[in-house]
Amino acid sequence: MAAELKDYSVSIVVPTYEYGGKACALLDQCLGSVEAQTYRNFEVVVIDHSKDSVIEDYLARWSFPVRYRRNERGRGNSSVNMNDGMAEATGEIIKIMHMDDWFCDPQALQKMVDGLRANPTCSWGGFGFNHYYENERATTRYIKPHINGELRTLIGCPSVSFFVNNRAQPDRFDESLIVINDSDMHIRLGQKYGEPLLIEDCCVTIRMHSMQVSSNVSDERRLNEISYFRRKNFEEYRMDELTRLANLYASDKGTVAPSEGHHGPRLHFTTVYGRYFEALRDKPITLLEIGVGSGPSLKMWYDYFPNARIHAIDVVPQKQHDNDRVTTHLCDQSDRVALAKLMQQIGPLDLLIDDGSHVVMHQQVSLGALFPYMKPGAQYWIEDLHTSDRSVWNGKTLYGYDMTVAEGESTVELVEQFMGSGKFDSAFLTRKENEALTASVASAQLFDLPATSWGFNKLALLLKK
Repeated sequence: MAAELKDYSVSIVVPTYEYGGKACALLDQCLGSVEAQTYRNFEVVVIDHSKDSVIEDYLARWSFPVRYRRNERGRGNSSVNMNDGMAEATGEIIKIMHMDDWFCDPQALQKMVDGLRANPTCSWGGFGFNHYYENERATTRYIKPHINGELRTLIGCPSVSFFVNNRAQPDRFDESLIVINDSDMHIRLGQKYGEPLLIEDCCVTIRMHSMQVSSNVSDERRLNEISYFRRKNFEEYRMDELTRLANLYASDKGTVAPSEGHHGPRLHFTTVYGRYFEALRDKPITLLEIGVGSGPSLKMWYDYFPNARIHAIDVVPQKQHDNDRVTTHLCDQSDRVALAKLMQQIGPLDLLIDDGSHVVMHQQVSLGALFPYMKPGAQYWIEDLHTSDRSVWNGKTLYGYDMTVAEGESTVELVEQFMGSGKFDSAFLTRKENEALTASVASAQLFDLPATSWGFNKLALLLKK
C-alpha cells in the first residue's frame, strides 16, 4: 500500500497598498493567477497598508478563501506589512506574493508541494521567475534563482520564495530593510534550515516598474541598507561606526567602494581611526583636515563628531561644504606663513588629519608648521604615505611635483627615525622646526594597511606631549 502523500496547507500572503489607485487592477492579475492554481489547499491573507477601504471592498468578488486585515503599523514599509501578514497565516507553508506580481504557471503551487514531498527535510526554497518590464511588454526576461554555496542565498524578490510557517520560532523580515529585505531573509533561512529547494521552472512573474517601493527610496536609504545588511550578515563587514560612515559617503578612508562609478582603492584608514577617535567622539573638539576634494570625509566627521568644530584647508575654494560646524579655508599646506596665520584664527587643535597633496615635502612642512598648535595629548595623523615608497614613486610626478625622494628623506623614514632615535632631522624642515618636534612629540606609530597599486599603504600617528 502506497504511503499517503502529505497535503501541505499553504498561506499566500499578499501585502497591499493604494498604489496610486491601481491596486485593484494589479490584484486582478495577481489573485487571478492564484485562482487558476491547480493545487487548492491554500488560503489568501491580504494585509493592507491602504488608507481607504477600496481593496477591502474589491476582495468580495473572489470565490476562494480570503482573509483581510487593514494594517496601520509601519505604513509604507513592506517588511512590516509582510510580517504582520505572516502573523495571520494558518498554513504550514508561507508563500509571499506581492500585489504587483503573479504566478505565470498554474502548476506553481503543485510543483512546490511535489518538491516538498520529495524533499521532506527542506523547509524553504524558491521558484524560477521572470521579469516583466511594463515599458517593454514584448520582452520577458528569465532569471533562474541560484545559490551561492557559502551563503545559501536566493536571488529574487520575496514573491519568488516560500518557507515553512515555523510557529515556535517565526521567520520574519528585518523591518530595518525595504530594498534588500529578500536577500537578508534568504541568508537567515539558509543559516537556519540549510540548502533551499529550487523549483527551476519559471513559475512567478515579477513586475518591474517605477512605482514599486524599491524604485522610490533615496540613494542615502539604499546605501544605509547595504551597509547595515553587510554588517549584520558578513563578519568582514561588522565594522565600527566611523568605517560605516566612510563607506556611506564614499570616502576612500573606508573599506568598501560604491558599486557605481570609477573609484580608487579603499585605504582602510578608518579601521585604525575607530580605536583612537571613540574617546573624542562626543567632546567639543577642534579638528583640522588638510585636503577636501569632493568633501566625503567632511560629511563623515560631521556625523561622527556631533560637537566638533571642523576646519579644512585646500588649494581651491571649497565653501560649498561649509555649514554650521564645518569651515573650509583657502590655504596651501606647503606655505608656512599662511599656515601660521590660519592657526591664529582657528586656535589650538585636538585632532589633525593630513590628507592633502601627499607630496613628501608638503607632509613634512605641514608637520613642522602645525604641530606647535596641537593641544597636549592631541593626535596628528598623516595619511597617504604610499608616496614614501621610492620603488613606486621615484621618477614620477604628482600635481606637477617631482616625487623623487632621496634615501632617508621620505615621511615614513622620518617617523621611523624618530621612533628609533627620539629625534627629528628632516631635510625639509628648519633646524628650529626639527628641534621643536623633537621636544614636543610624545610618541609616534606607523600602521601597516592593505597595499595598493600606488605602493605600500601606511598611516602615521604622532601624539603631542
